[in-house]
Amino acid sequence: MKMYRGIEESIEFGILLTILTAGLNALWGIFYLPWGIIGIVFSLLNILSALFLNQGKKGYTNGNYEYSREKLKISTILNFIFGWILLGIYTYRLYASVDELIIKSHLIREAEEPAPMYASPKIPRGK
Repeated sequence: MKMYRGIEESIEFGILLTILTAGLNALWGIFYLPWGIIGIVFSLLNILSALFLNQGKKGYTNGNYEYSREKLKISTILNFIFGWILLGIYTYRLYASVDELIIKSHLIREAEEPAPMYASPKIPRGK
C-alpha cells in the first residue's frame, strides 16, 4: 500500500494548513473592519476544522479508521466552505485515502480451512 504509508503525516500537514488558513482569515477579518466579522467567523470555523482533523489523526493512530473517516468527513465539509477550495480538496484526498483503506480492509479475509465434510478420505493401510 504505497499510498497509505504517510497518511498520519499528511493529516498533520493538513492541520498545519488549516491553522495557516485560520490565520489568513483572521488577518482578513482584522484589516477589513466592516467585513471583518466574517473573517473572524471563518477563522474560528477553521480552528474547529483543525480540531476535527486532530481527532481524526488520533483515531487513525489508534487503528479506529471508521472514527477517523467520520471526523475527516466533517473537516472536509468545513474546509470546502470556510477554508478555500484547495484546502477542501486536500482534506477530501485524505478522507478518500482513509475510506479506501477501510474498504480494502473489509475485502481482505483470513484463509478458511476446508470443512471436514469435503476432506480427502483416509485410506486404511493394509496388512
